Amino acid sequence: MREAREAPVSIQQDVCYKMLYGRRIGETGRGKIVNISSRGVRFTTEHALAPGMPVELSIGWPVLLNNSCPMKIVIYGCVIRSTDKDAAIAVERCEFRTQGVQAIQQPPSLPAVKLRIPG
Repeated sequence: MREAREAPVSIQQDVCYKMLYGRRIGETGRGKIVNISSRGVRFTTEHALAPGMPVELSIGWPVLLNNSCPMKIVIYGCVIRSTDKDAAIAVERCEFRTQGVQAIQQPPSLPAVKLRIPG
């Protein structure tokens, strides 16, 4: 019996991504979600991401917890395909986190860090 495949949903939500090198954070960037499902996420990128590399995505959740607390979903996975404009990851796990009151007033900023591993 074939398993039914879930259709990805197209949304226009901002995303922050971090390439993970063990316990260190490598390249970071921002983009927009192109489509998302429980199995994968496709999003725009500032540059090509290395296939096979672990990545963490942080996406602002559009619904407040208890009508007052901003949330985000953090998705962990590996890059399965990438171009210089977008990437797709296979979702390994995800978790919801609260963002705190400041998230309503200003979007989070990530430090500009670039790390290239010779290959």
